[in-house]
Amino acid sequence: MKKKQEPCKIDVFKEVNEDWHGNFRIENDCRYSTHRFVRVSLLELLPLKRGKTVYREACWRVAVWGNDDMGMELDFDVVDGGGNNISEELARSLFQKIVAQKLPTKAWLKSQGLGPA
Repeated sequence: MKKKQEPCKIDVFKEVNEDWHGNFRIENDCRYSTHRFVRVSLLELLPLKRGKTVYREACWRVAVWGNDDMGMELDFDVVDGGGNNISEELARSLFQKIVAQKLPTKAWLKSQGLGPA
């Protein structure tokens, strides 16, 4: 029997200067006392259904979260002119762009299309 493939999930901790209403702190890190981090995630979301009701189609999500209640997200469910779903490609590109940003700010994330979660 073929094992069902798990959805993709990649998490990276990224340093920030802003308060995310609870930032991650990485213990035993020499920067522990002064540096703040958020979690940047690339997620493959499966369809969300209950019975015949579909609440969400399958999509890709890029999310940036503090360790409590502050987060920003952007979902991708994009089909190009040729009928190809390019959601994964767009989501991975944005994820890499965020990770490459020296100190991403909430304003910069908003300019990239992320909104409150």
